[in-house]
Amino acid sequence: MVDNLNIHTNPGYLFPVIRMYKQGTTFTVLAKAPGGEWFYVQAPENITGWVFGFLLQTDHDLQAVPVIQPENVQLIKGRVTDAQGTPIRGIGFAIVQGTGERPPRNDVVTDANGEFFAFMPATASGEWVVSYTSICLYK
Repeated sequence: MVDNLNIHTNPGYLFPVIRMYKQGTTFTVLAKAPGGEWFYVQAPENITGWVFGFLLQTDHDLQAVPVIQPENVQLIKGRVTDAQGTPIRGIGFAIVQGTGERPPRNDVVTDANGEFFAFMPATASGEWVVSYTSICLYK
């Protein structure tokens, strides 16, 4: 179940929206992208695309679905550990190009392995800045 959820052409907010769905829409989760933040779903009318997983409501273990590599993307990958080399989960980063009112931006959070995966359009170029934005505490 979702509330005004956008389906994107690829995993990330920098990719075009295919369609927006209202609360109560049921999706079939087909796969997830590396990092487990974005899920490849099938919506009504057999529309397929990518949704941000934190916006999905389900009783099922979404991390159990298979991983697929998105096509036609650039990947920015990183890993965060403490001084002893232990991975740190829940560190948020923003990847931003330029300045101004609404510069292109992609947000990511480290997974249980301390890794983050940012999927960028294949046409993205130029200088992008990666900066720390948040800490999500997990139990």
